[in-house]
Amino acid sequence: IEIRRVIHLAQGQVLDLGRYQFKSALEVYVQVTNMQALAIEGVPVRVLRGGNTWSVAHNTDESGIALFHVAGNSQGRFGVSCHGEGGVFLKETIPYQIGGDEDSGRQFTLQLSDEILKFLFGPNSLGPLKP
Repeated sequence: IEIRRVIHLAQGQVLDLGRYQFKSALEVYVQVTNMQALAIEGVPVRVLRGGNTWSVAHNTDESGIALFHVAGNSQGRFGVSCHGEGGVFLKETIPYQIGGDEDSGRQFTLQLSDEILKFLFGPNSLGPLKP
């Protein structure tokens, strides 16, 4: 839906903008692995759009897979970010480009470095430490 001006509404006010039907999103998967290509559970993967806007996190399951619904004919990056030692911002991403229905069910692989996994799952992290 394209609105060419800013609309200000008072609390409780309602404005009918008409009917709009969203296009169906396509299911795609991101498998997260470590440097040894082993699947990692519990990794908060996000979509990065425009280089600076992160989506809500989708945690990987026991197979290291996170499910996303993305618009057809779109592109962006799947990735993981965290603040490392000394407040250093760490980010690892992979690009994606989705066409039409032929890309439904497509799987991408995001291989994370030992460094970012240390900050995600190490003893000083908020995430679980895997044996």
